[in-house]
Amino acid sequence: MLTEPKRRYKGLVQMRSNHGLNVPRSVLKRFLRLRTTRQYPHFDAKNKLEILAVKAGIKPAFSVTRGETSQLRLAATLLDLKYKLTTTPTPYFSREPKVKSSFLEAFIHIYQEEAAWIYSEARIESMISAALSGRLNEGYVLGYPECCIKWHEENRVLQVESVFQDVETYISENPSALINAQRGGGEKEIYEFLLCKSTPPTYHEIEDRVFVDINDHIERTYRRYPFAPHWACSSCLDGQSKETEKLNRQYQKLAMNINPKLAQMIVKSLGNLTNGK
Repeated sequence: MLTEPKRRYKGLVQMRSNHGLNVPRSVLKRFLRLRTTRQYPHFDAKNKLEILAVKAGIKPAFSVTRGETSQLRLAATLLDLKYKLTTTPTPYFSREPKVKSSFLEAFIHIYQEEAAWIYSEARIESMISAALSGRLNEGYVLGYPECCIKWHEENRVLQVESVFQDVETYISENPSALINAQRGGGEKEIYEFLLCKSTPPTYHEIEDRVFVDINDHIERTYRRYPFAPHWACSSCLDGQSKETEKLNRQYQKLAMNINPKLAQMIVKSLGNLTNGK
């Protein structure tokens, strides 16, 4: 079963000696038996590869939300890496979203959660701090290609604007909902109440073109570049840019050098995810 780490990583104890990491075999074995996430078991093997990429100097830092913090802290200790627990970075936008400032504050606040960081060099701490304050896109800290970072920045703006329009439409069509929301305080609190509202009728459009486009990029990335640590932009997916392809090869080589079964596990788990299994 995917949720049982010992069974899931059975066979990985036969490590190749040329993995390029200055990590004893016994330590690597213990590391691979950790569980980085319970909520998203499909990403556990990939998370481990990205952490090893930090150790190998391929990736500046690794970050994950809703992870197993005690296990991630142990992972950093085992690999002699640095560990930091923060809230998620303040979103960096390519341009100012065309929404009310109170809505933007509410949107950022409700989507903040705990984030764990693993990195190797002290200089990365200043980059993490810049990302946390919204002065730097976190993609640069995580070693993503600039073309993909720019694509994500623009879609982040479109997402916020899309949700804002949905909320405003919902308010205009459901005045009673606004009366209920006003009991919570000012305009920011009203938006927070409506954004957190999970019971019907809902204002979120499931077929919204922005979210459909992003989901399409995610699925295509998992199928074409399963080892890449990020969601590829249109240029990379269409072959105009080779940046994601290069990173995918680097991570695949690292996985294969550690053990081919780790590479197989990543491809299989993401294949199951995109197939809806």
